[in-house]
Amino acid sequence: MIALALYGVRSGAGIMPSFDFGSTVPNWGYDPVNYNVPEEQFSQYTVPEDRIREFKDMVNAFHKNGIRVVMDVVYNHTFSKSVFGNITGKYYTSTDLSGTGNSIDDGNPMVNRMIQDSLEHWVRDYNVDGFRFDLVGVHYANNVNTWANYLNTTYAGRNLLMYGEAWNGGASDPNEVQKVRYGNVPTLAPSHFGVFNGVYRDAIRGGTDTNTMGYMGGTGNASAIAFGMRGSPTDADSTAAVSNLWTPAFAEDPEQTMNYASIHDNLNLYDKITYSGASGGATGTAGRIDRFATGMVLTTEGIPIIAEGDEFLRSKVVNGDYATAMNSYNASDAVNAIHWSDKTVNANVFAYYKDAIALRKASLALRLTTWGAVHNQVNATADGSVVIGRFSSNPATPTSYDTVVVDNPTGSTYNVALPPGTWTKVLDTTGAVAASDNACGSLSVTVFKKN
Repeated sequence: MIALALYGVRSGAGIMPSFDFGSTVPNWGYDPVNYNVPEEQFSQYTVPEDRIREFKDMVNAFHKNGIRVVMDVVYNHTFSKSVFGNITGKYYTSTDLSGTGNSIDDGNPMVNRMIQDSLEHWVRDYNVDGFRFDLVGVHYANNVNTWANYLNTTYAGRNLLMYGEAWNGGASDPNEVQKVRYGNVPTLAPSHFGVFNGVYRDAIRGGTDTNTMGYMGGTGNASAIAFGMRGSPTDADSTAAVSNLWTPAFAEDPEQTMNYASIHDNLNLYDKITYSGASGGATGTAGRIDRFATGMVLTTEGIPIIAEGDEFLRSKVVNGDYATAMNSYNASDAVNAIHWSDKTVNANVFAYYKDAIALRKASLALRLTTWGAVHNQVNATADGSVVIGRFSSNPATPTSYDTVVVDNPTGSTYNVALPPGTWTKVLDTTGAVAASDNACGSLSVTVFKKN
């Protein structure tokens, strides 16, 4: 996956689990054995020292090319209880919380410290730039806060990016109120820890593996899109926990919402679109919906995530097999390989992504960095099913909007009423433009800038 974190200076490319795991490849590595050494199956070397050097060289090569490395970590469970069971069974939870039968208990002080030491090992010794926590909802929020605060304090100049999934493996947790859930995400704001915004994802795309689409397909909740566009802010500027553990209003800081329409799990974006009945490829309805969904992600406050290959309509469906594409963690390269020739075949989609990313990078109004800025400088409303976002980049004149974003899920053109002044249309479904009209095409994100 790619965490395209165009927020402040926190950005990076995510790599899937690469510490030692138990299964043989093909496998995504979500079954850890040793959290502190690189996985040998990914290496060209047999000598352990060479594998360590190889991993470090990989990270350095990314850095030389301006790409920061965010590592997917799976501290919520192990390959089997034999990993820690020979020390003591008290390192595992009495109730399986991960869906694997082997969830570990960071409520145990030794497990808590092991995770913190392991995280530091990868930051200090391998120079990684952040972590994506698998099922961080298995962990206690106070512990996550401690880990993140320790790393950000000890390595203050690194601008580490840390976030995770605010849910567990679907289990009932007797200590749920103490675990990472949307409701206590505000308490993690001082330590700069964020979570995946599954609420906004579902509003955009609909169910992860269903054959119907949400707002991107022309139906859905416009109010949920408008709220997500603002970065899903908390109701008050407070780092206190919220009683509703699943509140959609969880981000005390915009950096706490990781916005996405697609990730490595479940159907990727293009397969979700075609599974739901859209067709026509890059130049047809399916390609237009893909651009619409990603356009929303890239014009929303917070941190956008783009999954690998979405930028050229990557598909994991082979011979019509959507079931495998829904859960391809152990599928062969025939399913999971990225076909780079698609970048040429679907060049118009790739160009759109580049243009939308460039626009985001050039638009301070779309990358606000405090709750107060979002509260004061962003106004997002719905006109029927169309969502209009008005953004100001200037805190001194918070309602003198200089950027307008229109999400139009309908089948017809929408003519937006722009604030006073002279405006230029700078993005539509084709990518970057420079036009003076106020027309917003169907199934598209349209952006206007004040001259």
